[in-house]
Amino acid sequence: MVRKAVVAGQFYKGEKEELIAQIKGCFLSDYGPGKLPEGFKEERTIAVIAPHAGYMFSGMAAAWSYREISEFSDAESYIIIGPNHTGMGRTSVYIDDFETPLGVMEVDRELAREVVKETGIINNSRAHMFEHSVEVQLPFLQFIHKEDNIRFVPLIISSPLNLKEIGEGIARAIKKTGRKTLIIVSSDFTHYGVNYGYFPFGFGEDAVEKVKQGDMEAIEIIRNIDPEGFLKHIERTGKTICGYLPITVLLYYLKYLFKSEGKGIDVKLLKYYSSGDIINDYSSSVSYASLAFRKK
Repeated sequence: MVRKAVVAGQFYKGEKEELIAQIKGCFLSDYGPGKLPEGFKEERTIAVIAPHAGYMFSGMAAAWSYREISEFSDAESYIIIGPNHTGMGRTSVYIDDFETPLGVMEVDRELAREVVKETGIINNSRAHMFEHSVEVQLPFLQFIHKEDNIRFVPLIISSPLNLKEIGEGIARAIKKTGRKTLIIVSSDFTHYGVNYGYFPFGFGEDAVEKVKQGDMEAIEIIRNIDPEGFLKHIERTGKTICGYLPITVLLYYLKYLFKSEGKGIDVKLLKYYSSGDIINDYSSSVSYASLAFRKK
């Protein structure tokens, strides 16, 4: 079976040529990198965080992450970890391939099965049926790789339980397969305003600045590779970072990698802005950040 695209024509263009033009526009935008990826330069990036809203809002931020991947990673497989927005199903992987207007994206079944073995999570299609957080990443991957034979593992996190075991299990699964694998965490940052039920700072210019300060606080904890601190920060502040569970899994993965392999990491904020910056309306806004995790 192949999972058909469910947000094509909504979050991104539904026709192939229009989608390619849209993705190019994201790269070339003033909010994007300003140029298309120039091709592989050196291997140093092992993970990114990229947003997952409609491309007209978050695609330019996502382009920064995919330029990073294109130029500083030679991964042959990807694990895409997204939140469960729909509430359907449980934390799960998915074994069937995905289709977008750019073609079919093949699941790395060997790596997916090792992830299941090492983490104890299940293969459940229900959680992925209408979830967009993984799907919206795929056209960017297909665009930067074109005809390259790359595969991926879709993973949806729906519960704060066992995040440490999942992060460490992913590291073991990658090691067992020997795959050159990059982790993509799919997450937006603060959702602010009446539409999201989160407005502790009220409204106006002061609120806009405080939202940004709050996101920078969260990003600083991410930079410190502190999964426990990140979870406590979310619990204490009530921050509406929709992918906070996938981000925590990534931090446990990296923390385990440091301990077992003695590697260090640099975390670079590639781009940050909000939907309010795009439409000049901050009454209900979503923040977008792209981050790269690079080997020292």
